Amino acid sequence: MADSTLPLIQALLTKLKEDTSLAAHLGARVYTSLPENAQFPCALIDASGTPFDTMTTEGMNHDIRITLFSRSHGAKEALELRSLVHDLLHNGSLSITEFQLVNMRASGPNRTALMRDGATWRSTIRLSAKVTN
Repeated sequence: MADSTLPLIQALLTKLKEDTSLAAHLGARVYTSLPENAQFPCALIDASGTPFDTMTTEGMNHDIRITLFSRSHGAKEALELRSLVHDLLHNGSLSITEFQLVNMRASGPNRTALMRDGATWRSTIRLSAKVTN
């Protein structure tokens, strides 16, 4: 069975960067690791996967975390960005190279908090995705 984690992350990067509503806020600042001196707002994608085999279907169940970072308007901008990501991805479609997305749903808990620097708000949305070969 092939691991779909990396192709899933690549498909998420593409989907988030190409969405006009998100691009108006984030531009191309959607990452898999935050660069040093990152500009805000920005998004960070992280995903892990667990294989499954039902004797007729093979694939992976993925836990996805997308974290939005903001330094303006208090928590408001981070929460608005999280809402845009939710609306785009929850029960949405995704083109994954060599794989098929069965479903993707918000799975919570979603969290929003002020970081230790006292200036950066972090808001995370969790999603679950089932991907087959």
